[in-house]
Amino acid sequence: MAFISTKNTIRLIKDYDLEQMKEIWNQHHQFLTSTGRIHTTKSIIKWYENRHNDFHEYYGYFIDSVLKGFIIVRNPKNSLWIKMLAVELGFQFQGVGRALLDFVIQKNEKNQTYTECLIGNIKGLNFLITYGFKIIKFDSEYNEYTLKHE
Repeated sequence: MAFISTKNTIRLIKDYDLEQMKEIWNQHHQFLTSTGRIHTTKSIIKWYENRHNDFHEYYGYFIDSVLKGFIIVRNPKNSLWIKMLAVELGFQFQGVGRALLDFVIQKNEKNQTYTECLIGNIKGLNFLITYGFKIIKFDSEYNEYTLKHE
C-alpha cells in the first residue's frame, strides 16, 4: 500500500533504503531512544532484519525516491504503537511527519494509538500534542511520556 501524490510516496522501507534511514536516525539519535544509540550500517541492517520478531513495520516518506522521513510502528492485537518517527532535518516543518502519522493512523483499524516521547524532546512532544496526542503517563525509569491519540 502506498500513499502517492505527484512526487511523494509513503511505502514500506526496503533493505536498499537502510543507508538513508541510518543517516536520518543518526541526526536524531539522542531523541529516538533512551540510550541515544547511533547506528552503523551493520547495526541498522541487523535491527531491520529482526523487525518481524516484534511485529514492527517500517514506513518511509520518499520525495523522488529519496527517503526524507520514517515511522516505525508496532502492531499488537489491541492497539498500535508508534515506536519511532524521524524526519530529515532539512525537511522538518514541511508536512513529512504529519503525512507519516496520517498514513499509519488511517491504516490502523484499531481504536487505540499510542506513542512515547523522551522528556527532553520538547519539539517532538509539542508536535505530537498539536497532532492530537495526550499525555497519559510518565515513566521515570526511561524518562519518557506515554501519549495516546484522541
